[in-house]
Amino acid sequence: MIDLIKLCCGKPRSMHKGPVCPDGKFMCCICFDRFDLDQSYEKEDVCLECGQREARVLDWLSTHPGSTAEDYYGEVLEMQARTSRQVHKSVP
Repeated sequence: MIDLIKLCCGKPRSMHKGPVCPDGKFMCCICFDRFDLDQSYEKEDVCLECGQREARVLDWLSTHPGSTAEDYYGEVLEMQARTSRQVHKSVP
């Protein structure tokens, strides 16, 4: 039987414990960066930053029926642009 090499750390799949690599780190399934286990968000395969972002999107979607994640990010970008314009107006 061939033991496949995983892309996260280059070690054989048989050395992994689920998403956790032999060195105790994991690869986030959203951003694909590697993190220590204490930087995971409720699951061992999502980093804290991505998990928090995903939670904000899901929370927003629950209050905006019929909307999509693209709608959420469009609204966030629009809000950031408004804030940026306000900051530039107040700076001499």
